[in-house]
Amino acid sequence: MKASNTQVFLKSDSTSLSCHVEIIKVDKKVKPPCKTIVDRRYYEVEKFPGEISAVSFRLKKNCCILLVRKKIPQSWSNLMSQSGF
Repeated sequence: MKASNTQVFLKSDSTSLSCHVEIIKVDKKVKPPCKTIVDRRYYEVEKFPGEISAVSFRLKKNCCILLVRKKIPQSWSNLMSQSGF
């Protein structure tokens, strides 16, 4: 997976997140260039332990890293262990 052949679609609000990643292959030999989806991944968090302010992503070799920023800087470890994260 490279950044040039990956499409990431993020949808989030203050308490949830969904991420859809598509790895595509572009055939430039035909006109117009043909895109083929090689792999799809989906990740969803229905409810975070607290509010989030921003979500972004970073692509590295063979990995898509989601960066979630909390609205209030506090530890979620106790809340996450109680809810089964």
